[in-house]
Amino acid sequence: MNCAKQLRMAFTCFAIAGVAIVGTAEGGSFDFKVALHDTPGVQQISAGKFDDAARILRKELKKAEGELRGEILVNLCASYVLAGKLDKAAGICDEAVQETNAEPAYNNRGVYRAHAGDLEGAREDFAQVRPDDVDAYIANYWVTDAKLMASRNYQLVSELAASYTSHQVRESGNLSVLEPEFPATDE
Repeated sequence: MNCAKQLRMAFTCFAIAGVAIVGTAEGGSFDFKVALHDTPGVQQISAGKFDDAARILRKELKKAEGELRGEILVNLCASYVLAGKLDKAAGICDEAVQETNAEPAYNNRGVYRAHAGDLEGAREDFAQVRPDDVDAYIANYWVTDAKLMASRNYQLVSELAASYTSHQVRESGNLSVLEPEFPATDE
């Protein structure tokens, strides 16, 4: 099965500040970033209606200006790639990068390039937005992201539950609030 077909068949959506689309490809998955959920076409992309999204986005692109134009281009790039229309994605993904110079534009063009077989170009685009020190980036992000905090706390509670009963924890009073330890940064 080719990458574009797999990409269309398996995707999930979730909203944080925007919408991320995870497309499964041979050997792994690529994450798409589309603009905020109230931007034209996002609902259609989230519902897997990529052709509908592209039609809406092309119409909106004709009248869009400024930041909205860039967001529409980022979304149009993603919708074309997800629909397997790499020939249409090429120019739009490039235009999104030129228009916005934003992280989602580079990321989505990188996904396009990977599917088009330009692995070096994909690496270059991902390198534009990838932090130099991923562990430090995650550590710094951890203190502001409730989901990451909850994930770590879940892991800690699971470890406690494997070793102690609730009564033992409550009676010991050994739980304390500690400052998290992060890798040193150059700040």
